Amino acid sequence: WVDSQTDEPLDEARADRIDWLRALPFIALHLACLAVFWVGASWFAVGMAVALYALRMFALTGFYHRYFSHRAFKTSRVLQFVFAAIGATCVQRGPLWWA
Repeated sequence: WVDSQTDEPLDEARADRIDWLRALPFIALHLACLAVFWVGASWFAVGMAVALYALRMFALTGFYHRYFSHRAFKTSRVLQFVFAAIGATCVQRGPLWWA
């Protein structure tokens, strides 16, 4: 998916294989969540996680989809950059792919 713009066709044997080098950061991220059992969690941390999740989903749906894909509204260049950077933390490709 990162390099799905390549012109060369994928063979069937390669298409079904897992690319562990690309999967490793996602596996590490999910394993890091288990650290909560050693360090604990606070209501502040839970609230911050929910707030950041809502902000990232707004950046993804509001800006990546509605703005970059459909140009459904107008905004300043600074706000485009800010929400493009926030949306990039969702790891759902980049704003150029959505455009």
